[in-house]
Parts: sequence; C-alpha cells; structure tokens
Amino acid sequence: MYNNLLSGRLESEQIGVDIIKKIMLVEANKETASTIEAVIGRLGDLETFETHTAALLKLQQVRPDVIIAHDGKDEIVAIAFVRAVRAAERIADISRAPIILLTGGGRSKTIAELEDTSVVDEVLEKPFTNDNLRNAVRTFLGFET
Repeated sequence: MYNNLLSGRLESEQIGVDIIKKIMLVEANKETASTIEAVIGRLGDLETFETHTAALLKLQQVRPDVIIAHDGKDEIVAIAFVRAVRAAERIADISRAPIILLTGGGRSKTIAELEDTSVVDEVLEKPFTNDNLRNAVRTFLGFET
C-alpha cells in the first residue's frame, strides 16, 4: 500500500529535494499502520507491509532510504528481520538502510543489544510521540529537524 500524499505535496517536494525518499514500514496492525502513515506519510514515498517476510521480499527489488519495523507481539520475528536485512546488505555489498525499531514498553535485553551493536539505528519504545517518530525519520532521511 502506498500512501504518498495525505493532502498537498510531499515534504521533500516542498523543500526542493529532487529525489523522493523511500520509506518502508513493517506493521501488522492496520490501525497502527494508518496512524504511522498519517504521521510520516508526507516525508516520502511510504510503502507499508503487514509481514516481515513480505518486506524482505520487496527489499530484493527496492532500496528504501529508511526502514521502520514494529516488533508487535513477536519480538523474535522483528529481530530476525533486522538481522536478515543486515545480512542481505553485506552479501549484496550495498549501503546500510537506517532501521528504526518500534517496540512495546519494557525494552528487552535483546532489543538493547541490537541497538548497542548498531544493528538498528534507533529504538523507539512505547509510548513515543508522533514528533519522536517524525523527527527520527526526518533525521535519517537527511531533513533538518
């Protein structure tokens, strides 16, 4: 599902950026995905995936500028997804896409280790604000916050 414009122009067009940034969102909950799309949808070309598997398959075709993954109810799947993305980048010898991991309250030791080893670029633990998410995405896309 693409959600390029909620209304008006993309933010990248408004600031004169010629290349529209690609954002990948992995979120199984449609309501949460809709909320996130409303918060960051105008920052670039946003594509949302309900499963980590579908997102990995798409990564074979498209290189996003930032990846946002929610661990949902299964932290292990999200961790495996992040590690699979990093392994694919190494194998293909391509640059790293920043990964923002959205996680529920009570960050686990495994999530903390991912952040500490730079496998993920940012962990946003609930409850986070819309501004926290928007600013993190803007930073990784190279926009001023």
